[in-house]
Parts: sequence; C-alpha cells; structure tokens
Amino acid sequence: MDLLIAGDRHTALKLAKQAASGKTANDATTVRTLATVVDETGSANQNAVTDILLRNLKAPERSWRIQVDIANRLSMTDRAKARVFLDQQFQYFGKAPKLWPDVIAFYQRTGDDQLSKQMALACAAALPDYRNACVTASQSAAELAQVKAKTKAHVTIVTEQMKKKWFK
Repeated sequence: MDLLIAGDRHTALKLAKQAASGKTANDATTVRTLATVVDETGSANQNAVTDILLRNLKAPERSWRIQVDIANRLSMTDRAKARVFLDQQFQYFGKAPKLWPDVIAFYQRTGDDQLSKQMALACAAALPDYRNACVTASQSAAELAQVKAKTKAHVTIVTEQMKKKWFK
C-alpha cells in the first residue's frame, strides 16, 4: 500500500499479484490487497475486483469481511443475488453471533427494512450481548439521526442541570 501512496502503481500491482499467487492465491490478506490495488489503479473494472475477492471462497479459512464486501459489490448490480450470496455465507459461518449486525446492516442498506427489523428483534431475543449492535444496524439513517439528536438534547439537559447544581 505504501507503493500506492508513493505513486508507484505499476510496482504495487506487480507485487500484489505476486503475493496473491501460489499457496496464498486465495488468502484473505493477499486477495484483499490485490483487490484494493486493482481498484485504486483502475487496472480493471469492478467485476474483475469482485472476481478477485471471490477467490477467497476457495480458501481453507474464509474471511467474513471479504464475504460482506463481495455482497456489497454484488448489491450494486443485483440485490437479489447479493442477498442469496450473503445468506449462504451467513450459513457457512454458522450464523455466528458476531455476524448478525453485519447481515442486519446489509439488509438495511439494500432496502429490506422489514427483514432487518425482524432480524434485529430475533437477535435481541436470542443474543442479548449483541442486542445494541443489532438494533443499531437495523436503523435507517433518519432513525440514527433522530437517536443522535435525542441523545444530544438529553446530554444538554443533564449538563445544564449539573451546572446549576454545582455552580450556584
């Protein structure tokens, strides 16, 4: 990545391709690096970048972050395909508790408010440690802004009350 920052795009691409070959051809770190370099250099279209990331499916240890990135990229052109893909990956990873907020946020981002809210409720009931993360992930931008405004107003009220109490 330092080579990209320094402007040596050709060398960055060459080294990223070399790193993402052989035994590390499908590893998360090398695949992510190659995809980033290809994306930043504009040396291929978005479908090629997605294809590079899809190589991680062949890895002995898949990366959840890469699977979410693939789903996000797929959703730009085919939301139904992206949802099927993410659901398959969610199953593959055993519906691990830590993954629920990402799946819920994906549904929220791709316009399925109802499913994101349903999943958030299921998460809150079954996974209390992830309740806040799941509920937050299910909120739209407008809902998040409303919560932020209410929180800010509450902080202001409490601060003013404390000022009056402490600084008489």
